[in-house]
Amino acid sequence: MCLYNDYDKAVKFVEKQKKLGKKYIWAWKVVNANNYSPLFIHQWKVGENKSNSRYIGLSKQKNIHHGFHVYLCRDQARKWINEWEKIIKVKCYIKDLIGISILDKEAVFSKVVVKSLKHQH
Repeated sequence: MCLYNDYDKAVKFVEKQKKLGKKYIWAWKVVNANNYSPLFIHQWKVGENKSNSRYIGLSKQKNIHHGFHVYLCRDQARKWINEWEKIIKVKCYIKDLIGISILDKEAVFSKVVVKSLKHQH
């Protein structure tokens, strides 16, 4: 999976969250029934999940492959779910943001926290 990063949007997003006093956001991740990511071999667990990304902070790279790709909108995640997959809700700290997509519907984080592996409708 590749995210087409918009660095300027990511900077504005971080500034907006800081003004609102937010340290984290909730996002959604599509995983299969065994709690693996569809395109990236990572088994999700309750608690903190660390990616294999070497990025620290916002990246100026246009294409971001490494890190946890999440949907910022549950409806967007629903568009990409298959019958053998489920959507889990993840807590993403702003400090762990690597990039945001050009269309503002996806983001990449170096770490995320999972509270439950139950399907979020």
